[in-house]
Amino acid sequence: MLEDQFRDIYYLAQLIKGPGLTRKSSVLEPNLCKFYNKIYMNRNKMPFLNNNQSELKELEKILEEKKETLRRLNLVKNYKSKSEIQNLDESIKKWTKASQKAIEQLYSYYNTNSTSQTEVLSMSEFLKNLKVDPEVVKYDIENEFFKEI
Repeated sequence: MLEDQFRDIYYLAQLIKGPGLTRKSSVLEPNLCKFYNKIYMNRNKMPFLNNNQSELKELEKILEEKKETLRRLNLVKNYKSKSEIQNLDESIKKWTKASQKAIEQLYSYYNTNSTSQTEVLSMSEFLKNLKVDPEVVKYDIENEFFKEI
């Protein structure tokens, strides 16, 4: 029982001091939240808090501010991660189309400037000679065309 009271006083001191949020942590300390809930639910049973209602209200205000800060940080974090994924998908599509166009132009140039007409390669053979994986550039080997992205 005495240990519980000391632990409660320690957590109360931490709440008063204000644990704060850092850029790296996006959650409040779980023990402090549990402790706050314990105090809030049992505030009438704790005589040292009944005398200090203003301190309790101040702690509640601080906690609400921390919760609001946490909510805003999580919104920013979620927005950034969704934005990064969307930008990544757009970049993949853009560069796949650019690589397809470059391969087609290089293939056309190679076939028009080859020294003999018997050396005309299919696009599949051309990609193999360049050591380009057809799946990476979305090329269909069976039908001999680039897939739409």
